[in-house]
Amino acid sequence: MGRRTTSGYRFGVAIVAAALLTFTPIPVASQALTYPDSVLADGATGYWRLGDAAGTSAADSAGSATASYVGSPALGAPGLIDDPDTAVIFDGVDDAVHLPNSTAMNQGGPYATKSIELWFSANEVATRQTLYEQGSVQRGLNIYLEGGQLYAGAYNTTDNGAGTPWGPVFVSASITAGVNHHVVFTLDAPGDALRLYLDGTEVASGSEIGPLHNHGRSAIGAQWSWAHYHTGANQGDVNHFNGA
Repeated sequence: MGRRTTSGYRFGVAIVAAALLTFTPIPVASQALTYPDSVLADGATGYWRLGDAAGTSAADSAGSATASYVGSPALGAPGLIDDPDTAVIFDGVDDAVHLPNSTAMNQGGPYATKSIELWFSANEVATRQTLYEQGSVQRGLNIYLEGGQLYAGAYNTTDNGAGTPWGPVFVSASITAGVNHHVVFTLDAPGDALRLYLDGTEVASGSEIGPLHNHGRSAIGAQWSWAHYHTGANQGDVNHFNGA
């Protein structure tokens, strides 16, 4: 997709690590075919549209960080925005996309600002389903569904110098199944703010955060490593997404 979904989902993810995303809510219908261009103009470090026609490789429209499809996600599903690019449907069992490590995204740092943006449509929103995860139990961030809520969290629980340790800090908002949703999650350590945007509106914010230091691997549609949730830590390779 071009920032599409997960959980039986369609999905597309854009990551801005070097600078905080300047997010101006724009109705999806008005973006039409210019949406991918606007993502790249924001300076995305990685942009996995998940519009691949076949195979096990997920192309990076922002560079050369090719990701890998895991399991058997259904490629070529209808997209979630007015764009010819297709989407991917995840089965909620073993499907995921594993992203490569890079200094720009997770193996450098410390990252004072970071933004994650995606589109998704979930088949159901009651069970825990990871839309996006980056890092592990000591340092990382994630976006997931549970109990009819969309959650986003971040943390750097080890002492890595100035501004650490901190978190975990979580923000959340009500979410609806079977609807195409646009999500932006931003970490702004200088401004001491985590912000969650849903469908063009800021719906939640948190504070008492700091920079995010070098951290582990990243995945779309599943928890790949140990991670923190609003209920505590959990072991990896679980909580697969069921949707597009």
